[in-house]
Amino acid sequence: MQFKVPRPATKHVYVIATREQVQALADAMPPNLALGVLLAGTLGLLKARCLARNVVI
Repeated sequence: MQFKVPRPATKHVYVIATREQVQALADAMPPNLALGVLLAGTLGLLKARCLARNVVI
């Protein structure tokens, strides 16, 4: 028996921040978090990857 799963009615709309918006967000953050904002905004890194820079191996 097969089940047919209905597709969502709406499509996702992706909003991509401009360089100026990313820079404004980084400027508004405390200095210790600004680098994470820049990494996430320019390289598309996920939250976990940005936070991993603080881990010492």
